[in-house]
Amino acid sequence: MLYSAELGVCGRSINARETIASLLNTQDKFNGIYQEKTNMKFIRLLIPATLVIASFPVLANDYPTLERVDSVLTCMKKHGGQTVENLYACSCKIDVVASKVPFDIWNEARTYEIYKRMPGEKGGLFRDSKRAEEIVPILQAAEKEGEKRCFFGAKNHKAKQAKADK
Repeated sequence: MLYSAELGVCGRSINARETIASLLNTQDKFNGIYQEKTNMKFIRLLIPATLVIASFPVLANDYPTLERVDSVLTCMKKHGGQTVENLYACSCKIDVVASKVPFDIWNEARTYEIYKRMPGEKGGLFRDSKRAEEIVPILQAAEKEGEKRCFFGAKNHKAKQAKADK
């Protein structure tokens, strides 16, 4: 059975098989366009979601670089000097502390720790503070955990080195 151009099929005669193929092809094109639009919607939602999720570690780890460097250098001095081993261990330690204690609490607790050694009445403000009694133990616990997690190999290495020197 033939369909003529009078039926509006682009000025040529086509059979039923071609008509069905043409309709299927149109459906495939529609599905492809629909799929592309769906993909674009997904991508439009995915990009902002990725940016929001990517910002979480930044919010959780908001210690300024200067404070991190100062902490690492102080730690290295305390543990025997500037060695690569101390650099890694002290960097690890401040990362552990940063994951446990928000920067504002850390800064306040460090201030109490430093100035409690000040003699006289001025030092008494830092030694006798209820706030210091609340937050300094939190910082000390985080630092102790950092020491345990990060300095296990360094202490063993120093002990072996001391035995080798004897």
